[in-house]
Order: sequence, then C-alpha cells, then structure tokens
Amino acid sequence: MKNILAILIVMVMASISTFASDGIKEVDGKYYTKDGKEFTGKLESYYENGQLSQVQHFSLGLVEGPIIRYYENGNIKEIGHYTDNSKSGQWTRWDDANRIVAIAKYTQGLKDGKWIVWDSNKGVRYEISYNAGNRENVKVVESDGSMLASK
Repeated sequence: MKNILAILIVMVMASISTFASDGIKEVDGKYYTKDGKEFTGKLESYYENGQLSQVQHFSLGLVEGPIIRYYENGNIKEIGHYTDNSKSGQWTRWDDANRIVAIAKYTQGLKDGKWIVWDSNKGVRYEISYNAGNRENVKVVESDGSMLASK
C-alpha cells in the first residue's frame, strides 16, 4: 500500500509543470497559457539578475497552494498560501536581512485572527486582531515590551 501511494505521489508531481512567468497571462483574476488554456502548474518568476523572485502554484487558472517570494539576495521575503485564488492561512514575512517582521492570518481572502508586526530590534511592535476582515483590536507595544496603546 505504501509503495502504491509513493508511486501515485511521484506520478502527480511529475505531471505538474513548471513554467517561467513569461507566457502566462492574467485575465480577470484567472491565469492562462499562451494557447488560452487555464494554467495548472508551478510558476517561477525571476529578477533580471537571474535570482528566483517568486514561486507559486495554480490549478485551473486559479492561484492555489503555497507561494514563496524572495529578495534579490536570495533570502525569503514571504511565505503564504492561496485557496481558490484567495489568501488563506498563515503568511509570514521577513526583511532582507532574514529577520521576521510580520505574521498574518487570512480566511477566504479576509484578514482574520491575530497579526503580529515586529520592529527592527526584534521586539513586537503591533498586535492586531481581525475577525472576517474587520479590525477588532490594535495593541501598540514599546520596544521594552510595555504597552503604549490599545484600541
């Protein structure tokens, strides 16, 4: 059974195509190949210097699955996830020196849950709570950890 599952996984992965961003066109929120078919596969974008800029996945023309964005120096800029063309789950962002700067959450494309933003000294600067896209609470934190304000 494990062998069959492993073979199926390999077959699915082998059938997923990887494309450079040229040749894929976005029209009204859907992505198409040069011949007009809804794009399914992995799309890679590159900076002019050849460094990988972004990797994202598509299914039937919609953004679906993980997305990873990179800085020109190769460090990861952001990792997130899409479901049915909408941001979903946890998104994490780093600065170009590889320090975490924000964690955000989405549900069906709407800001949802607790968002945290760090300052350049690695201290929590903001804690923001969202519910279905509506901001419910904002906490502003001093660099020493004391609360400056809450709204």
